[in-house]
Amino acid sequence: MNSWRRTASTSVRPRLLVGLQLTHSGRFSRPNGKQLEPRIAYHHPLLDEKFGIDPTDATVVWTDSDLERLVDRYVVAAGLARDAGFRFVDVKACHGYLLHDFSVHESGLASLVVILKGERDCSVQSSAACATSFQICLSWFA
Repeated sequence: MNSWRRTASTSVRPRLLVGLQLTHSGRFSRPNGKQLEPRIAYHHPLLDEKFGIDPTDATVVWTDSDLERLVDRYVVAAGLARDAGFRFVDVKACHGYLLHDFSVHESGLASLVVILKGERDCSVQSSAACATSFQICLSWFA
């Protein structure tokens, strides 16, 4: 992290905006290799069938406590990006990623707002190590 911070602060292009993308793959997750290990906001009959998700398997659906931990992780990740000298994070809520599932599901919008609020709070509490403003961006489209 210190190496990147030095690079960012001494860049010959100080106006260059460099950021990181925050996302969770949701139903496309493969955390342990090539095997699909989905985590979903809700069961969807067409997508469950297409990706081989058992529609009766409740273990793949996010619980409230899972979501609280996820929000915490997004906030920590945004803070680390900020502290490392990145100028923004782009939160992916599109193209079938997990947050896209929440944004299109009837109860999911509230979860998305909580995540973004947590990250916004992180951006407001900017550390002394970050000399520039830090932005939270949202990619929210199909």
